[in-house]
Amino acid sequence: MDASVMMGAEEGYAVALYYHVAPLVDIESEAAFQREVGEALRLGGRVRVCAHGLNGTLTGTQESVRMYAERVNQRHGHAIDWKVSTVVESQL
Repeated sequence: MDASVMMGAEEGYAVALYYHVAPLVDIESEAAFQREVGEALRLGGRVRVCAHGLNGTLTGTQESVRMYAERVNQRHGHAIDWKVSTVVESQL
């Protein structure tokens, strides 16, 4: 996800869905990274980590979701297929 996608948007909430198909050598390290970043940014949802890649559905503030996407893109490159929708709190 390009960080500019959500810039300028009124602070609210977002739902992000993504997948990244690429071999992961150290699944335990990747799972720890995902937990650490998700907890630090107070995200909800689930990220599946397996030898074939990642699949995630996450919710949080727009800023937290943007920051999460930046961290994951830094770690895995920018070939990740991100789908992000803004939502109001009652939709979470």
